[in-house]
Amino acid sequence: MQPNMKFQKLPRNFWAQVKLVSMTLGYSKGEEIKKYTIDEIVDGLKFNDLETDHLITESGKITKDGKLLIDYFEFRANALKSVVEPNLMDRETAKAEFTKLEKNLKSKIPIPFNKQKAEKRHPAYLTAIIN
Repeated sequence: MQPNMKFQKLPRNFWAQVKLVSMTLGYSKGEEIKKYTIDEIVDGLKFNDLETDHLITESGKITKDGKLLIDYFEFRANALKSVVEPNLMDRETAKAEFTKLEKNLKSKIPIPFNKQKAEKRHPAYLTAIIN
């Protein structure tokens, strides 16, 4: 997936709002990545005692900045669901990929292990794959 140019080179205050709104309202609910309405975004900023007139006018019209935030949250939710999620590995898939790579590459790098004890101890599959 290519970066969305609409969200490139935005000012730090945009990303600060994204982070604050996400932390205040939550990133997800169950399996669903949250997308926020302008009212939810405004409420999240007001909850943190911040101004919101740059997002919505007195007459209730969404500003360009408000629309950009809504668009970003929509983009983020869709990208995580349609691009990232299908590429995630569970433990068994990671173990199978690790075993295949270990057999084919015969690496001399020490294999990192998880921090578990006894029968729960096993290679840290993803870290080992990356290494």
